This record gives sequence, C-alpha cells and structure tokens, in this order.
Amino acid sequence: MAGYEPSARHYRRGGDRNSQASGRPEGSAGRWSSRVTCLGALVVLGVVVVMVGLLAWWAGGGQRARVSAPPRIDGLVREDTPGARDTTARLLTDLARGLPLVSTSSAVYADTRGESRSVIFVGGAGVLVSPTTTLNRAFQLLTDDAGPVQGIRAVPAGPLGGAAECGFSGSETGPQAICGWADRRSLGVAIFTNRPVEEAAALLPVIRGAVETRASRTGLCLACASVTTKAGAAPPGR
Repeated sequence: MAGYEPSARHYRRGGDRNSQASGRPEGSAGRWSSRVTCLGALVVLGVVVVMVGLLAWWAGGGQRARVSAPPRIDGLVREDTPGARDTTARLLTDLARGLPLVSTSSAVYADTRGESRSVIFVGGAGVLVSPTTTLNRAFQLLTDDAGPVQGIRAVPAGPLGGAAECGFSGSETGPQAICGWADRRSLGVAIFTNRPVEEAAALLPVIRGAVETRASRTGLCLACASVTTKAGAAPPGR
C-alpha cells in the first residue's frame, strides 16, 4: 500500500519470528555474552595464579634463604643496647616501605679492636625478581634523609652469588661506606662507619656468609657458608 510505514509492532513481530526461527529466546545473546565475559575473567585469574606460583618456584630454585644476625662476625660484636635497637628498627621500617621481604633481621656491630668503626646491618628474605633493581631501591630507602648513595659500583658478591654494590652516603659525621647484596631470595645492606669503600667491599661477603643460610624446602642445609673469625670458625646465622 502506498505510503505504508511499518510500525514498531511489526518490527517486534519480525524480531520474534527471527528469534523463534533461530531457536533462541529473545535476550539470550546478552546472557551468552555475560557468560563468556565471566569465563574469560576466570581464565585470566587462573593464569595469574599459575604465573605467581611459577615465579616463586623459579626464584626459590628449590631453596629458601634465611637471614639472621649472629652475635659475632670477624672481629665485630653485636650491640644489644636500646640505642642500637632503635636505630635498626627505624631502618627496617624504611626498608619495609618498598620491598617485598617476608622476614627481616638487623643489628649494630661494634669493632672489638676498640676503634669507632661500627657496622649497621639490615636485611631479609623474600621473592625478589630483579636483584639489582631491588638493591638500588634498598639504598634509596635507607639513605632517604642523607641523600642518594654516590659512586655506586659493582663488587664481588661472594660464593652465594647475586648482585653486590658499594658506594658512599653523607651523614652528620661525614661520608659513610654503604654496601649490599641482593639475589632472588635475599637482600642485605651494611652501613660502615670510618671505613673506606674498598675495605667495606671486602668485608661484605664475610658479613653475608655469617648472616645468610640456604636450605632446601625439606629443611636440609644446602649452602651454609662458614665464616672464620679471629676467635675461630663460627657457623653461619648462629
């Protein structure tokens, strides 16, 4: 008929016939899309969980690290004073602000030779994806008030491997050497008073051998590094 315009009713009827012909009720396409979206979200979540598990397995290498501060390290003796505890507690708080450590340890060590050459140690264990980036972040967190660590350079990390660096940072009493190591399991930073960077770098692997132990997932020690002190051999981490 000339001038005839189908109304919305005719369109709805046509849509009804199309839905009936396809065997799907009206609105089923939207419900199907929602199911696909939910399924996709579950798949993505599953992939993330698997990746996190693989990352932890890869980073651990079948081992776990433990970092603890022993009473003595190569002519250094741990100070158990309120001032020392306050200092290390503050530094551990700064370290925890930006690093995924699941356990931590710290201590202030005095030189048994009577010289004013103390060593402040802070460290811990966790899953650390990028050791060098993590170590540089630790330097930044621990020296935030004193300014950035300067003259950073790579130094030997010792038999346990990973990345190790040393530099120096300003303080009220003058420049202080600062050295640290990081691998995919552990991190440690030592601040040295009245020691040149070269001497601090040589002492870093000794400190690490005393504070860090490695064990398998079943608890069997696989890489316990022994440290020889002037008083004799001492087991690590004890």
